[in-house]
Amino acid sequence: MHKISEQNAHLAKMHALKAQKQSSAIEKFGKALQRRNMTAQEYGQFIEEYGQTAQKYAQESLFYSQLLQEPNCESTPLFGLAAQAHSKAGQLQVQAVNKYIDLVQEKMKGTEAHTQAIKKHLDLIQEKLEAIKKRRQSLPPNQA
Repeated sequence: MHKISEQNAHLAKMHALKAQKQSSAIEKFGKALQRRNMTAQEYGQFIEEYGQTAQKYAQESLFYSQLLQEPNCESTPLFGLAAQAHSKAGQLQVQAVNKYIDLVQEKMKGTEAHTQAIKKHLDLIQEKLEAIKKRRQSLPPNQA
């Protein structure tokens, strides 16, 4: 079997540690979202779960990458397992970000609808003001 270099073993370990840190941040972000409104709570729950699962894969990647540094190990299969677990952690991180994007888009739709309702209300007020203005202009000067 081919032996993975110490440098590649070290890089695999550093990538696994970085994936752990990122996954932990995603989990914390998901928890923080759950303290908001009902919509954000649901999305936050998904994001937290993605972060937790990604952490498990990152931990698995770290485990394999640490084994790479052991003497007399079959490093090629271990490196493959470390990379596979790291890849799964990354995929889950991307899914968490996509879930957050979904939340932001949903909020934007709600904001857009609210903005349109306000504009319609302001248009009605403007029409009423114009009607009042015309009525005042049509009154004799001493009644205006």
